Amino acid sequence: MNKYTYSDEFSLSEQDANELASRLQVGKSIIIFNAQRLRSICHTLLAFHESFRQYVLCKSDVALKEPTPNSRQMAMALEFYLQID
Repeated sequence: MNKYTYSDEFSLSEQDANELASRLQVGKSIIIFNAQRLRSICHTLLAFHESFRQYVLCKSDVALKEPTPNSRQMAMALEFYLQID
């Protein structure tokens, strides 16, 4: 749990992780574990998007114009993810 990077892209802030843990009444370690899983899924989807652009659409690699989700948005996504997991 101590190795979680709160400032990386597709991540929660420590405050949002604590709030989500108390609201869902689960341990913070469960929130952190699932946040890491969700971050991995987001990175995989981003890689698929880049591959699709490059190999199917034959367009050059460009950074996404849309910013990555902020901590609050990731907290909402994680809450949804935990409900379907």
